[in-house]
Amino acid sequence: RALVAENAPQVPDAVLPERISKGIDVRGVSFTYPGTDRVVLGDVNLSIPAGTTVAIVGENGAGKTTLVKLLCRFYEPTDGVVEVDGVDIRRFPLEEWRQRIAAGFQDFAKLEFITRETVGVGEITLVESEPAVLGALDRARATDLLERLDRGLDTPLGASHANGTELSGGQWQKLALGRAMMREEPLLLVLDEPTAALDAQAEHLLFERYAENASRVGRR
Repeated sequence: RALVAENAPQVPDAVLPERISKGIDVRGVSFTYPGTDRVVLGDVNLSIPAGTTVAIVGENGAGKTTLVKLLCRFYEPTDGVVEVDGVDIRRFPLEEWRQRIAAGFQDFAKLEFITRETVGVGEITLVESEPAVLGALDRARATDLLERLDRGLDTPLGASHANGTELSGGQWQKLALGRAMMREEPLLLVLDEPTAALDAQAEHLLFERYAENASRVGRR
């Protein structure tokens, strides 16, 4: 659950838009993790126009991932506000906001289900849809992985299954990226160093595909 800042609206009272028409604005945002006194973000201001792709670059520890967590509402700002089309995102129902986000993270989960479910839970309503899962894997450039799985999308994954197939770190990450691509029309697509376990060539190809996907989502 998100940690709620003292100045956060107590009851969600705004309707989440079907599309973003203006953009996302970060206004005077500061953040300190609970139980610490170190300011991770201090008075950050950022405008992300609707339909655009923005790369956030900085040294380790600069607060890039923390900013992503605030956009996803894993935490709330200590000070300041994040707005969508001028509306504080804390006024939107939390679960509704998260349902309109697609995200891939460096610290991904190894979900030891059958392959279809491992990818499909990225959009739980489509978890059993083979076309949706295959489409997500294609957008993540991960369909080649299916050729190495004896039962394709029905292959159980991981040591928790008696006959489960174990994967390399890069293969698990490809499935996590497919999971992130399950939502075709998110309001916000977040990719937080999602290719750390891949080789340089695979990383380059994936970022080319990400650019294509981001442009597609932006147009929609």
